[in-house]
Amino acid sequence: MMPSRKSLLGTVIVLLGGAAALGASCVDPGKLFSDYDERVVDAGTQVVAGGCNGGEIPAISGEYYLALSPVVAQDALLELIVTTELDLTVDPALLSLTFQALCTQEDQCTVGQPIGDPHVEAGIEVDTECGFEANIESIIIAGGANTLSGSEIDGELQLLGNLQSEDFYCGIVNGIANVGGAPIPIDNSTFGAVRVPDGTLGDDLPEPVAACPEEAPEFDAGVPDAGIADAGAPDADPPDASL
Repeated sequence: MMPSRKSLLGTVIVLLGGAAALGASCVDPGKLFSDYDERVVDAGTQVVAGGCNGGEIPAISGEYYLALSPVVAQDALLELIVTTELDLTVDPALLSLTFQALCTQEDQCTVGQPIGDPHVEAGIEVDTECGFEANIESIIIAGGANTLSGSEIDGELQLLGNLQSEDFYCGIVNGIANVGGAPIPIDNSTFGAVRVPDGTLGDDLPEPVAACPEEAPEFDAGVPDAGIADAGAPDADPPDASL
């Protein structure tokens, strides 16, 4: 079962020699990002369940509470409000995502409130199966939103997502999280985004759903029904690494 927003990982997993070596060997994160075709598992094997399956693309515009579960520490969720805009008047439909990180470090900021500057990605094509691919060359996440170390993250990310309904979309995250000079691969991380009423923050946010469930969930007024919390990140123990 996914942890509640207030029961995230309580201890910092120490970043071991592998990540330290990455930082010391002058790896070019930009080159790592450009090498996705060779480095990332074929997207065709990364199944994103549900979606429109050739039917109508759902009207997905609005605010969503997005939880990202990094593969290096699956319980240490990155939380964001994403303002989602979908233009269905063009072919293909175009998606715009505005990411706003939320505080998780109570010693740095007010938990559940926005921290740092928003990041906008526009012109994202949505295919006839309601899938989309967003390539983010650089997104800065303030340290107060980093559940583990509290250090700023400069992410170079690829989101492989699927619009499952008007109230929910989800998918897989590949890429690099640059933390303290060390580029940490986070391929095959997962995310889920649940519709919330505009302006919803803090304790008013629903339980996070950080991955695509096996079956498309149902939501009421932007809050997930009871019983789908198990749709979060896998239960397997994470590797020894830290953001």
